[in-house]
Amino acid sequence: ILQTYRAGIAAIDSQRYESLAALLYTPLVTTDHHLQGSLLVEAVGKCILELNRTNVLKTIPGHENNYTPLSEYLFKILQPSLDDLLFLGKSYEHAFDTFEVLLALAVADMRVVRDTGVWGPFGRFGWKRHGSGAPFQRVVQEATAQGSNWPPLKGGLFGGSFERFEKVAIE
Repeated sequence: ILQTYRAGIAAIDSQRYESLAALLYTPLVTTDHHLQGSLLVEAVGKCILELNRTNVLKTIPGHENNYTPLSEYLFKILQPSLDDLLFLGKSYEHAFDTFEVLLALAVADMRVVRDTGVWGPFGRFGWKRHGSGAPFQRVVQEATAQGSNWPPLKGGLFGGSFERFEKVAIE
């Protein structure tokens, strides 16, 4: 999860959506029969789901009352190292939230493709849903405005299909 977030946030900040797609859609080679034939995005989604189900992250001091303790923990722990490497400064929160929205939608998309229902990991973006700067709405508005020219689609996310993106975003 940590490495996926690091690489994903870096890809978002540099607008390298083809790198993000290559990362998320990497096939896993594993002996775990639950993950055989899975892509990295599916495995990360399953790991996040399991961590959230255990509530173990609510035992970390300062995270007891967080709605999304894993997301808040990742936000805080990754910022110093990514800022040192990439000089993100004020753009860190935007890149983090955008990555989490795209990760959630990519997980949900793969679940739709595999016909296992619609679900994606709910990050800090989920409680930021009000106002003009709400990350989920911002991403959907950007995609809707640009259609098939939206850079994440051109980079290969959602199979390059605006219709696939739109379907999962609505659901």
